[in-house]
Amino acid sequence: MHYPLSLALAGELEETLKCRVASFSNDDAILFLIPRHGISGGIPGVGETIRRAFASLARPDPTASGGTPTRGERLFRNRLEGSGIFGANFREAAERSLLLPKAGFGKRTPLWIMRQRAKRLFDAAVGESGFPVTAEAWRSCLVDTFDMDGFRTLVDSVNDGRITLSFFSGKIPSPFSRDMVRQETGYFMYEGDERADLNSARGGGGATLSDAGIMEAVGNAAMRPALKPETVRDFTGRLRREIAGWAPDDAISLCDWVKERIAIPLDEWETLCGAMSEKPDVHESDPYLGERVKKISAPGATVASIVHVDWEATWQNEAITLLGPWLRYQGPVSVSRIAEVFGVGKREADEAVNALAQVGELVPDVAVETENPTPDVFVCDRENLEMLLRLSRRKARPEIRERPAAILLPFLAMRHGFSSAASDGETDAAFIKKLRAFCAPAKLWETEFLPARCGRYNPETLDREIREGRLVWYGTGKERIGICGIDDLDLVFSDADYPPPPSKSNQANPASAVLDMAFDSGFFDRPRDFWETKEKIAELSAKDESSGQIRGNADVGRKSCVDAIWGKVWSGRLSSDSFEPVRRGVENGFSPVEREPPEMPTGQVSRNAPRPPRLPRALRDRWKEGAPVRGSWYSLAMDKTCGDPFDLECRNRDRVRLLLERWGVLCRPFFEHEARPFSWSGLLPTMRRMELSGELVAGRFFAGVNSLQFASPSIGRELERAESFDGLHWMNAADPASPAGLGIEGLDPRIPGRLASNRIYFRGDKIVATAGKGGRELRVFIEPDDPDVATLAELLKIPRTRKVFPERKILIERINSVDATQSEYSCIFKAGGFVPDRGRLCFW
Repeated sequence: MHYPLSLALAGELEETLKCRVASFSNDDAILFLIPRHGISGGIPGVGETIRRAFASLARPDPTASGGTPTRGERLFRNRLEGSGIFGANFREAAERSLLLPKAGFGKRTPLWIMRQRAKRLFDAAVGESGFPVTAEAWRSCLVDTFDMDGFRTLVDSVNDGRITLSFFSGKIPSPFSRDMVRQETGYFMYEGDERADLNSARGGGGATLSDAGIMEAVGNAAMRPALKPETVRDFTGRLRREIAGWAPDDAISLCDWVKERIAIPLDEWETLCGAMSEKPDVHESDPYLGERVKKISAPGATVASIVHVDWEATWQNEAITLLGPWLRYQGPVSVSRIAEVFGVGKREADEAVNALAQVGELVPDVAVETENPTPDVFVCDRENLEMLLRLSRRKARPEIRERPAAILLPFLAMRHGFSSAASDGETDAAFIKKLRAFCAPAKLWETEFLPARCGRYNPETLDREIREGRLVWYGTGKERIGICGIDDLDLVFSDADYPPPPSKSNQANPASAVLDMAFDSGFFDRPRDFWETKEKIAELSAKDESSGQIRGNADVGRKSCVDAIWGKVWSGRLSSDSFEPVRRGVENGFSPVEREPPEMPTGQVSRNAPRPPRLPRALRDRWKEGAPVRGSWYSLAMDKTCGDPFDLECRNRDRVRLLLERWGVLCRPFFEHEARPFSWSGLLPTMRRMELSGELVAGRFFAGVNSLQFASPSIGRELERAESFDGLHWMNAADPASPAGLGIEGLDPRIPGRLASNRIYFRGDKIVATAGKGGRELRVFIEPDDPDVATLAELLKIPRTRKVFPERKILIERINSVDATQSEYSCIFKAGGFVPDRGRLCFW
């Protein structure tokens, strides 16, 4: 009765003290190890805590039912299932029920192997209510092992005073507890650093993410990759010792091998014998083998097998009972093959396979790549499948030499298609696709990002892609937008983010609250221009005022409507059929330009004064100025997903593919500037599964990156091209491909901060210049006689020559901390069109 009491009291003390409490017990005493900070007040405090714990154990438990009426019994049962006593009883019950097969006659199975098999069986049956082995283990513990009646009597006796609790402090342990002190010392002496309690509480089980991916693939056919036939052949050849150097050496070892494998089909026997240095003979010419090994066909079998005499009777009478041990020496096997070897029908073979699958011995629905698809269902031993998946992952990893961190610069430049690094054959809009789902300030897209990738960038390129339905832009916060393909919209918005919560600005702008009603009524299910939207807001405002739902008069003026529209844009609910509204919004600060109405003449009007125009009321606001917000607006609302894990996994894989197309290499630093649905922690398990399927490979591709790195299997060729690239190109420091702020060791320390006012100029893997403060502060790192200085001067002109929001002039105030006109580079810049202006260089 002491063991149940120790578990129950330890559980109660942990809940009360909020700290870990270890317990040991024997027939004489119970030992609790409580941290010093757990109980205050000395011995009286300890006594009061123990008395309260006993009183709590006797209280009825409102969550209990059936045979667990008290809180003490519930706490005991909660902790018993994870104890060694329950595990031992479960293992013994499984052995008695023959669910844990043992070795053949005359051979023993090591205890540690039986323990591992019992743990796997328990993991497979833990979710099955009423599993017979689990029920027998509980019965054995509660009836045969522990005195539960004595446990209840002891708790009641302490609480009603029949047993008195006395507390005192001593310097040496009581004689009754000396055995437990030695037990405690031995337990903690051999305890490792792992915290099994924390692992189980957090669901980690102590497994790494890589192992968790393997286990998940073993248990889920939808996430399990197809095995390559060459990997299966190589694995089964070694498993069955059918390769030269692995085969048995003589007749004695061959006989033991046949006995261990139980039965070897005749075709596998011939392959095994062919790998031996001397071909054996099971007939009279080899009396040793002839007496111990026989060629037998199970009743109804179409394939004969070589069977050891110890298994002869079982093989002839009930061969199918040996299916589990037989599969341990096989790779993926079809159910039809099992029926041929064991002499059973298809239905009986399926039943045997399902029985083994239920106890976790084998895995059904294993996929194997074949040239000619077959309807056969393959099954495999669980341990063998785990090894096959690990072997497949290891073979898929290419041997790639680690490159210095500096090679990352030309690698990203070529990946993103910068002007001098763009690959041949790209279409006009191909450079935009690398930026899909990236979020940035609206102004930077056509002033920094796109001109850096295409020196001849024309805004009509982006408008055409949006107008023809290949791209869509969306808001991701105040004056921040992203661009993606139509099919990618469900990747950039997660179900947790959409629809967004009502904005606090609704209270300040009643038109925004009215616009929410327009969304609910489906008004934006087709494109609407500004005037339609304004009229709808006015219509809904009038209805709400008449019903009394909105107090006061809702302002439906132009500014109120514009602010409401942009508010919905920034929350990701509205988009337009053109990028022109964003351009005009950047130009006027995303607010309508308020113009003073012309003053009407009063009094006597001169005969030569212009006549005030008479306009229809419906067109008065639209005349001359036009719509304050251009374009037609439509809703980005999507149907919510059903929450299917497989659907979520498919979307996560598409997110990984999108990022892989952008970066080429996936590592934690690149994810720091991505939107929330593209977080490293959220996509890392998916990347592990994609590695398992061969779509990604893991390795050390770049030095200085302190995280896992994933890439496509063809990354080797890209790395070789990056090493030989030496083109001159530029980018903004806040560009998606910028190395600024990544925190990668080995990159040039002269890289400026990740600010939109900084620009970086590269030549291959070297930085040739940086421009800060919008280009006014220039630092050049190549010599004045370098021929690329003239090219650098041309790149510095791009903010003035670009087609979208060109700057009025390029002004360089200082070069390498010296006045621009006094710099040794000034003559080259003057030759490129810059003119001196009061110590500065100016390009008009």
